[in-house]
Amino acid sequence: MARIDIGPLTLNVEERGAGPAFIFIPGLQGLLDAWEYQVSEFSQRYRCVTFDHRGAGDSDKPASGYTTEMIAHDVIGLMDTLGIERAHIAGTSTGGCVLQNLAIDHPGVCAAPSSPTPG
Repeated sequence: MARIDIGPLTLNVEERGAGPAFIFIPGLQGLLDAWEYQVSEFSQRYRCVTFDHRGAGDSDKPASGYTTEMIAHDVIGLMDTLGIERAHIAGTSTGGCVLQNLAIDHPGVCAAPSSPTPG
């Protein structure tokens, strides 16, 4: 795991694997290890990126409130910092809401729909 500066804050990030990028956005608790089972499989074919939300885990904890729009912006900052232009993206619970924000506000970052199953 590494702490990566994305501009206004620093996120705790983990990267595993190689290949097309696949970003996993955690739910309300906001911890990157929520995706451990999926990342252990998908990292065999994909560059998997997970992170702790702002305010969670080892990421910075700004005093202001947090919104799904802010976290979506954090994902864009993370992608820019890591040199990722497009990615497969999965989100669960609150992460799904963040993903909706990405799809609406930044549709170009989401890889074309496919079935990125391991194997």
